[in-house]
Amino acid sequence: MARVYAGKTAEARSSERRRRFLDAGVKVIGERGLADATVRGVCEAAGLSTRFFYESFDDLEQLALAVYHECVASAADSLFPAIASAGATQREKADTAMRLLVGYLDEEPERARIVFIESLGIGALSASRRQTTRLLAAFVMSIAQDVYPLSEVDPGLQVAATLVAGGVAELLASLLDGSLDLPRAEVIRHGADLLVAIGEAVSALAAGGAGAAAPARPATRRRG
Repeated sequence: MARVYAGKTAEARSSERRRRFLDAGVKVIGERGLADATVRGVCEAAGLSTRFFYESFDDLEQLALAVYHECVASAADSLFPAIASAGATQREKADTAMRLLVGYLDEEPERARIVFIESLGIGALSASRRQTTRLLAAFVMSIAQDVYPLSEVDPGLQVAATLVAGGVAELLASLLDGSLDLPRAEVIRHGADLLVAIGEAVSALAAGGAGAAAPARPATRRRG
């Protein structure tokens, strides 16, 4: 029989401590960045000793990876249902998508920094960055598929969604670090315009074939 202390089993207490370390990891890494975070700082934020930290995680990178995956999963849980319940037109869905993504930066700045900035170049997070790209690509495809009759495995849609996903991730990172200094409303409007244009282009290619979409070559001028 498991020992019970203060009405909780050892397993329950361990799970609670892990939860406190994850929450502290979001705060410390999201505010300072992983490069400036320390195990001691996470323990202070969690109100727990380093002994308990190493019962839950091997090192700070392992904590950062767990925090990152949790942040991505949490974002997906909130974003996809919101898109599914958005308006019927692609414009409405694109507006909703951009508003949600940009709003995420202001509503969850610490989590957003972990997902879009810290994942760019630090150890285990760098290797996991593709999870963010896959999430954003699926997000883009969910917008197009609700409006245009495209197959889930349509290659044009997959290519376009992956290209857009990388651009969206860079856009959000630039807003977060201040390198792109534009009003949020403008970013949302222009981003939605691009999502709509890309969706229309992919739909046209899927309907007419690559040959139909190929631009005409300019006439060659003869010399002499």
